[in-house]
Amino acid sequence: MIADPDMAHRADRLLFDEIRRHFDLREQAAVRRILDAHLRPLADDLCRSPEHARQLVRVEPERVCCAATKSNGQPCARWPAPGQALCSAHRRQVLQFL
Repeated sequence: MIADPDMAHRADRLLFDEIRRHFDLREQAAVRRILDAHLRPLADDLCRSPEHARQLVRVEPERVCCAATKSNGQPCARWPAPGQALCSAHRRQVLQFL
């Protein structure tokens, strides 16, 4: 939304299209209202003042890396699986020793 303020007014619809399959049909109307309520004000702010919005919202999320270190002593640069501290390669190594 920040990179393309013109797309901001479609963000709620695009996000809803991506996540609707995770909700029961009876819940989808409520999910759509919640997205609308939270994303519409942000979209309006972005269209009014894109520079101010960039200051309010962190554009680049922090990258979370694997908690393990490689055999040469450097930290692993791979991304861990969601909800895990280790990447798939290091998680396999730990499981081998158990």
